[in-house]
Amino acid sequence: MCRAIRSQIGITLCALLALLPQAASAAGLNYNFFEVSYIETELDGTSGRINGDGLALAASIVVDPTLAFVIEHENVDFDLDINATNLYLGFDFHKPNSSTGDVYFGFGLLEVDLSGPGIASEHDTGKALSLGLRSMGSDTTEIYLEFTRNDVGNRTDKGYSFGAVLFSNQRIQYKIVYRDSDFDTSTQLGIRSTF
Repeated sequence: MCRAIRSQIGITLCALLALLPQAASAAGLNYNFFEVSYIETELDGTSGRINGDGLALAASIVVDPTLAFVIEHENVDFDLDINATNLYLGFDFHKPNSSTGDVYFGFGLLEVDLSGPGIASEHDTGKALSLGLRSMGSDTTEIYLEFTRNDVGNRTDKGYSFGAVLFSNQRIQYKIVYRDSDFDTSTQLGIRSTF
């Protein structure tokens, strides 16, 4: 996706922030947030280990009491000067399943770019699906579990993740996530700001 389109998306998201209602969700769960995370990952199924680390940016903006627009961008540099960039644009439909928890279903488009020495630069697009549970474990801790399926090009990647969000206050939280899929295993440490 070209830089001009990415800039337009960013400007549009900022303009929408002031216009959007609060989410209809379980007590304590907020679907209006921005987060920045550090990712450490290892590719599965490779001969030898190929490790990588990078940065992830994500934003979720409520567009309807049970629907949030989600944008995620990951950039990971692996050993052997390999770079992978993912961009996800989609929606999460969420519904309370208890007084402290929500079930959600996500769907969207995924764009993947892969480059490196000796690798023809690859660019693929596809769809991404997710199903998960979010719950307030206590007044200061959110826990979640998510199952994913990504179909990009001629590849299917199925996986799961689980994690916790620790509240330092109502606006700032810290996030830790473990993710395992057909292609990689990763941990993610981040900070989230809700609005």
